This record gives sequence, structure tokens and C-alpha cells, in this order.
Amino acid sequence: MSLKDSAGAAVAPYEWGKVINFGLRGNATSYCKAGWSDPEAGLIWTNGINSRLVMSIVPPTSDITLVINCSPFTAKGVIEEQELHLYVNFLRIDFQTIAGETTLEISIPKHVFSEPLCTIDLYIPSARSPAELGLNPDIRRLGLAISRLVLIQA
Repeated sequence: MSLKDSAGAAVAPYEWGKVINFGLRGNATSYCKAGWSDPEAGLIWTNGINSRLVMSIVPPTSDITLVINCSPFTAKGVIEEQELHLYVNFLRIDFQTIAGETTLEISIPKHVFSEPLCTIDLYIPSARSPAELGLNPDIRRLGLAISRLVLIQA
């Protein structure tokens, strides 16, 4: 029996250590739920203040390290950085301020993954659209451009 999310949609399985690549040729769209733009070359932008990933897992035997390669949407003099509040299974796990391209490595205790359904929320309260800033006609509320994500057992 396959797992379903809260909207009744099937949830893709995830194996610890499997790289999730974002972008046109990536495998991320099977995990992306609300709050994501269409894939681009090598990345997917978060769209809105909350972007959600959902996957089915086997609970881990050790703590997990979440590794995310990302870049913030910035506009000189207006938005110099983006705040990231990371939630896993609705528990606040981490807070980061991201000013440039980076690789985040975030430790998560194994007990957070006690259920077979894993929800990862990227809450980015300062996400803005280029249109509202007068930069171009793009109306997406951009926060982070994500290129790669992996969950690694310690």
C-alpha cells in the first residue's frame, strides 16, 4: 500500500542518501508539493513563503544530516538575504540567513523521522516577486533557488 499526503496524493518513496536533483532533468518534482516554481536548468525556485517536500521513508537508525545546495533571491539595496526557517514533520529544526550561494548542512535527530511520512517545509518569510520590486514582470514570490538536496544517515 502506498502512502498518501493530506490531499490524498501518492507520496514518492525516499531512500536515505539518495540525491534529489532539482531542475529540468532532476528527480525533485516527485517530492515537491505546494510552493514550487516550474523546473529550470539545474534548479527550482521556491514560490511563496512556504515550500513543501513530502516523501515516504523508513525511519532511520541514526541521526540525519540534511544537505541543501541553494542560492537566495536578492535585489541590491532591497533584499540582501533570505531567512530560512526549516521545519521537518512540523517541528522547527533550524534557522539560517542566506546571503549568497551556499551548501547548508543541518543535523536532525532521528526521532523526528519516527513516522513513515516525512514532510519538509522551507518557510521563507521575505520571499518577494521581481514584479513587486519593479525589477521585471515575474510575479513568482522567489525565496531560494534549490539545486540539490540529500538526507544522509550519520
